[in-house]
Formats: sequence, C-alpha cells, structure tokens
Amino acid sequence: MAIGFIVAGIIIGLDSPPFSLILNLDVLNLFTEMGVILLLFTVGMEFPVQKLKTIGRKAIIIASTKALATLTIGFF
Repeated sequence: MAIGFIVAGIIIGLDSPPFSLILNLDVLNLFTEMGVILLLFTVGMEFPVQKLKTIGRKAIIIASTKALATLTIGFF
C-alpha cells in the first residue's frame, strides 16, 4: 500500500513531466497531509495491540528519548 502512495505522489507530483496536475501549492500541501494521516492510520490499524503491551515500557522509553534528543538538537 505504501508503494502505491509513493507512485501516486510521483504521478501527481509538482514537477512530473510532461505537465503538472496540481497547480495550486495549497492543494498539494493538503493532499500530502491527508496522505500522511491515512498512511499512519493504516499502519496503526495493522499493528497488534498485544505486541504493544509486550514491548510497551521499552517503546515508551526509546520514543521519549528520541523525541527529547530531536527536540534538543532542533533547538540548538
């Protein structure tokens, strides 16, 4: 499914030869945000909750550390 999203993005993309199907950048930004939301929703629906319960504590620690490191690097 993700490959289909990538191919559709290439076809509809801003600089696709021989012409661009989207001339308004606001519409393009809206489509990209909707695509990311749908992709994350699809991944979330396929992720087993039991596996999350098994690795939950480790995942929370790793994700929090990564988010804090990214925030710190971005700040400086």
